[in-house]
Amino acid sequence: MKAYSGDDPFIFVSYSRSDRDLVSSIIDHLQNNGYHVWFDEGLHAGNDWRDELAERVKNCRVFLYMCSVESIKSEYCKAEIYWADSEAKRRISESDTEFDPMEMITIQLETANISGGLGMILAPKQMISAIDMPASEVVEQLINSGKLEDCRDAFRYVEGVNWGPARDGFFFGEAPPDQITMNSLIDNPLYGDERHFLAINGNSQKPEDHLVQVQPGSVYTAEIYVCNDANPELNKTGKTIADNIKVAVDLPKALKAGSPEILQAEIWWRDQGPEWYRVWDQIALVCPADAIIEYVSATSKIYTFGKLNGEGLGTVLFSEGVYIGFNKRSGMLPGGIEYSCRIEFQFIVKPIRKVSFQRTVSVDRRTFADRIAVVPGDILTFRITMHNDHYDDIEDVTFRDELPKELELIPDTTILYSIPEQDHTSSYVYGRKLCDAIALNGINTGLYGPDIPGVIQYKARVREDITETCELITKSFLYYRPMKRDENNPLEKIKGEQVTLCSEATCYVHKET
Repeated sequence: MKAYSGDDPFIFVSYSRSDRDLVSSIIDHLQNNGYHVWFDEGLHAGNDWRDELAERVKNCRVFLYMCSVESIKSEYCKAEIYWADSEAKRRISESDTEFDPMEMITIQLETANISGGLGMILAPKQMISAIDMPASEVVEQLINSGKLEDCRDAFRYVEGVNWGPARDGFFFGEAPPDQITMNSLIDNPLYGDERHFLAINGNSQKPEDHLVQVQPGSVYTAEIYVCNDANPELNKTGKTIADNIKVAVDLPKALKAGSPEILQAEIWWRDQGPEWYRVWDQIALVCPADAIIEYVSATSKIYTFGKLNGEGLGTVLFSEGVYIGFNKRSGMLPGGIEYSCRIEFQFIVKPIRKVSFQRTVSVDRRTFADRIAVVPGDILTFRITMHNDHYDDIEDVTFRDELPKELELIPDTTILYSIPEQDHTSSYVYGRKLCDAIALNGINTGLYGPDIPGVIQYKARVREDITETCELITKSFLYYRPMKRDENNPLEKIKGEQVTLCSEATCYVHKET
């Protein structure tokens, strides 16, 4: 049992040391249900503990007071309650936007008389009686109050829900089962706890391993361990050979920032009859930014101690599932660790990014902006900048401009620039002269890879015959088709639907007097 030390909302527990055993049981149940709980075991050596206590009370979302005869006498508990009450009132009176309102809840561990100043503070608050009640039921009442939810992990690890079905399993050295038993050995010398058979980069044995932080741009290796724990000596009878055994994976396609999405692996089998059985394991993937997930082509493989070792499985693993085996993919797996297998595949987390597009104009060819002042006769330089921030290519990239009649395109001045130098602002490695169709049907400049810019510049003249001050709005349009993987054939890319972007620049024309 360890006190919470992160930055997310948490529960502060105020209690007397004499009630430690009972309080520890309640804290343990809260933590097992995914709640962030801070208690005095979280005090850091060398710190002024009074300052740290005050800071923890100030920052908590829920203040949980464990009421007993001894805690009522405790000066430390009283100080924490008074400080929590003042902080709760401050948040309300000052409409503090840094912290949400604080909830104060009292748990009555035993019959005790709450009077005086403590009574004035605690009497209006919610109270839950824990007298002669198991810690699990106390926590259930706390959860049902609905006041703790902000202090809970987005992903709740629950045995039998995140992996299952819930089963006790058995230990290495015990007599193996005389019937088909999938992934139930708790201390497999080759793997560890087989019930947690899905892993990311090799980690899966602890509850915290079932919530994995992933980063955009990174590649991850998922591993699935499959073992029929039945007695291998009975394989010759056929009784312990799993039939039609297959593995299926549900790989999420997208991640929303901070919100977990479930990666799930399932093992299905039959035992000489029509009824199907299965075990499953889950890992929650959490990314700090919006992202998409893609399977890395040709990485799904099976590894065994037999002839099937290293064979590719294809993408059927992510749909209806793939039949496995030992020497061949027959869907039959004998009992015994020596017949176990491991399935691996890789996936990449791709950031969801957009194509940036901007139109600017300059009258001196040095300072570009989206709003400038000009006079009749000025020669303007328009710059249209595109940058492919997509993870994949974009194709059929077309630039088209609209100019008001007061501006005239100067022929033979349209130039395409690409691949900027390191400063990404001024000069460019090369340029290519284009036709003058940018203000007509537009110019298709082809395909741009990830992180590749496209810059077009051309000149236009402000007409001399403008007779009054006016505002000229110029527009640039960008059309492109994002490329994406074909779901039916991940080795191929297909064009997505056309995307249209628009950017404007404004010229204020002042008539000279």
